[in-house]
Amino acid sequence: MPNYYGLQISRKDKYSHRRNQKEYPRRDVTFIELDLSDLKSIRNFVVQFKSTKKPIHILMNNAGIMALDTFALSKNDVEMQLATNHLGPFYLTSLLLPIIKETATSSGTARIVNLSSAAHSYTYKLGIDFENINNAEKYSAWSAYGQSKLANILFSNELQKRLEESGVSNVFVNSCIPESFQPTWPVTSHCHGLLLQLLVLLPRLLLGVRLHRFIAQLQMI
Repeated sequence: MPNYYGLQISRKDKYSHRRNQKEYPRRDVTFIELDLSDLKSIRNFVVQFKSTKKPIHILMNNAGIMALDTFALSKNDVEMQLATNHLGPFYLTSLLLPIIKETATSSGTARIVNLSSAAHSYTYKLGIDFENINNAEKYSAWSAYGQSKLANILFSNELQKRLEESGVSNVFVNSCIPESFQPTWPVTSHCHGLLLQLLVLLPRLLLGVRLHRFIAQLQMI
């Protein structure tokens, strides 16, 4: 059986690393620190990863923050949720894409999985509100989170499209929603926070965030 190398971008601590070591004791698991809200940290991460000379069969963008109560800017002066949940993975994926393409050429296929959320449906009225991304007065914790999750989906779709248009047919890009269900009733701003906590957090507590791993492990055809 061939060796497959997956790069999972997860929590900004060693908890996930220790958990992976426990779940997969025979696997070679390496921890490299990364702050997705900081472009400099992302560049440093890519330099460190390249030094390992390892391929990337699966890139899993799984890290993120959710519904910050107060407006905050990243070190690069971008609203923190959009910076961490979208711009960071976007930049990281772009820098790692040459390695992913090389891996696909030598191994047959490679895959990129971006973890989104059902909350992508509850963003601002304009979807991604480009004119007010850094407007603290119009900031809404859950709408900003939904905006970043919508950006994950749009990025995944556009990247897949551009790869295919450039003739790359062996790199597959997926965005996935780990929640087990989505509501069919309208959600107003008054019940926004409570309902989204139930919709987003409860299924994860009951089922765990496993769907993204399932997608990553699908046979690549």
